[in-house]
Amino acid sequence: MKNIRKYIDNPLFIKWVYDPDENVNEYWISYMEKRPDEKEFLFKLRSELALFRISGQTLSEERKKILSEKIANQIKEKQRSFRIRKIGQFMLKYAALAVLFMSIGAGLVYYFDQDQPDITDFIPYFEMTEMSGKPTLVLSDGSNVNLNKTESTVDYVSLEQIIVNEDSIIPVVNEGSKMETIPNQLLVPYGSRAKLVLSDRSVVWLNAGSRLVYPSVFTGKQREVLLFGEAFFQVEKDESKPFIVRTADYHIRVLGTQFNVSAYPGDAISQTVLTEGSIELNINESSWFDRRVVLNPNELFSFSKKDNETKIQKVQPEEYVLWKDGIIKFENEDLSRVVKKIERFYNIQIKLGDPLDGSIKMDGKLNLKEDKYEVLHYVSKVARRKYVEVGERHFLIE
Repeated sequence: MKNIRKYIDNPLFIKWVYDPDENVNEYWISYMEKRPDEKEFLFKLRSELALFRISGQTLSEERKKILSEKIANQIKEKQRSFRIRKIGQFMLKYAALAVLFMSIGAGLVYYFDQDQPDITDFIPYFEMTEMSGKPTLVLSDGSNVNLNKTESTVDYVSLEQIIVNEDSIIPVVNEGSKMETIPNQLLVPYGSRAKLVLSDRSVVWLNAGSRLVYPSVFTGKQREVLLFGEAFFQVEKDESKPFIVRTADYHIRVLGTQFNVSAYPGDAISQTVLTEGSIELNINESSWFDRRVVLNPNELFSFSKKDNETKIQKVQPEEYVLWKDGIIKFENEDLSRVVKKIERFYNIQIKLGDPLDGSIKMDGKLNLKEDKYEVLHYVSKVARRKYVEVGERHFLIE
């Protein structure tokens, strides 16, 4: 498009993306019927911006415009690069490899198809600092479904229906194939967890403070989701359609297996542990040739965001997946990491009186179905410290 600003400066476009209604939808349907050459670009731009429709959070009009312009420019640049790469078969081979290398280095890329822009620059918009309220399902049409329970279930049983908490049926309105490119989101705030059954019958358990971005139905050559936070995946096997989990630091390719991913934006370390099968991890922002890792059962992969260092070690995988059952088991783990897990589960804030106490090594097992005071008492005892309640949902360990 020669003039991106005509969309960005149009309040009806911003409303169509972030807060659509029947009148606005009709306006843009009519607009695209009159200008069919702009239709593909408009749908692509809207589908990318739909990632930022966040329940409980409002972006300022200026922020929406900045996001819109950045993504629109990325779409244009990818289209321009694609035309350049058509010059010749020899150049295409190396240009394609270069583009692939750059896109992997950029982070979260090629979400639902290869023409979509890199969204690494927009990761801060996904970080929910408050993460309060109930779990929320954000549908392709922009509507929000409050799941109302701290232990929620969402099941995409068919193309027409979603079952929530095993008793509520949400009809899915089919607005054409373009709607399939606009992802759904499941937001799980602190103090909650959720179980999601995807359209391919793969099952995902989302931990507190997490978000999963995914299509309502997998239609392409591979099944892709974006994860911010922690989740356990039980993937249905389909050799013709690999399952891809993308995070800010690396992406995971599987055919059918079970594994846990912990990739909270605010954590210094991201981890993946494999319980069954085999998975391949590709590190973002790295050489295409030397940062591909294959993980075998009972192995833990750790990635340090500070120095880009990776490590693989043998572990007891159940220690990393017991959170699904409300249990945390830790061995030689820093107190700071234990505290962070407790904060997310109970939706509380815990401060260490002495920051150096964060490196205290902890061994033990917590039943998070217990009252938070019981858990804090146990943790303080193991750390040889005491806890004090200093305000509503605020605690100090000293």
